Amino acid sequence: PKKHTELKSDYAKNICRELKVKTDECCMVGDSLKELEAGSRMNAFTIGVTCGLTGEKLLSQKCNKVIFSLKELVDVI
Repeated sequence: PKKHTELKSDYAKNICRELKVKTDECCMVGDSLKELEAGSRMNAFTIGVTCGLTGEKLLSQKCNKVIFSLKELVDVI
């Protein structure tokens, strides 16, 4: 069986394919390590949001960007 991160990245890849967008031209925004790992698996720009339960871990995760509120997302993208 596939891991949770593989399923999320497969799902996101399918959306990119339907929209005719390259995976490295989109971003994965998440407040969990699994979402960010899925984004990394598909070579997407990853943005960690610390409003989830894993805020401290996100700071140590290899995200492209860490934000502290969804209000900051507009400035990042």
